[in-house]
Amino acid sequence: MAKKPDPTNDGFEKKKAQFANLFGTFGANPFLEQAGVIVPYTLDDGTAIKFKLRRAGLRNTEWKRAYNRMVKPNEDRVLSGEITEDEMKGLLAVVYAEAVILGWEGIKDSDGKEVAYSKELAIELLQFFPDLFTLIINSAHSRSNYQETELERTEKN
Repeated sequence: MAKKPDPTNDGFEKKKAQFANLFGTFGANPFLEQAGVIVPYTLDDGTAIKFKLRRAGLRNTEWKRAYNRMVKPNEDRVLSGEITEDEMKGLLAVVYAEAVILGWEGIKDSDGKEVAYSKELAIELLQFFPDLFTLIINSAHSRSNYQETELERTEKN
């Protein structure tokens, strides 16, 4: 298993200081990209759900592996229009369930019981709720979600 980047010993802080004026615009914490961050969403009824998300792409080697395994073999079908939009969304749902979504809180069934996270249920959820899937894709690609630690966020507020 690949070692996760640790900003305390891989030169992250040194590079962040060296290129300080670029970090706010282009930088992200490699540890957070791998370990994941909690991203909250507010539902229409005012309740909150939370997803723990790794960053999609870039430094997430699991995402690259899953993407290459699920999507790359179908590139010709995508380019030729043979693959349907639903098939493509299904492939991407597997990639995100395997390599981006690490867990969730606040998702409940019709009896009000918490639905425990599993990769299989994550795939179903992403396919059933395309608008939620779009939010998760955007959050997982957003550099700003992976710039600072939760402690740093709390200290600022």
